[in-house]
Amino acid sequence: MFEKFDKKVARGCLAAFASVVVLCAVGGFNFWHYMFIDEPMVVAAMECDYDGVKQWLNRGADPNSTWDGGSDSALHFAKQCKDQSIVELLKSRGATE
Repeated sequence: MFEKFDKKVARGCLAAFASVVVLCAVGGFNFWHYMFIDEPMVVAAMECDYDGVKQWLNRGADPNSTWDGGSDSALHFAKQCKDQSIVELLKSRGATE
């Protein structure tokens, strides 16, 4: 019974995911870039990880990226760090307040 249920759920999840990807592509939103480049850079800023932020920026992350599509940007999180070098790095790459 669970085997059939799991397959149905898996098919439903795949169909829903494919729909989201198509809608994002049609709408001009690059889902893959956001999930695997921009958001990890914001996480690095949250963790006050200068090298991590720099690495993701070098890979093409948007310096104005926000966490989970909200209003808190990488710059917002970087300002909470003791070392302000991440703030300077983000601003040098085009981050705005």
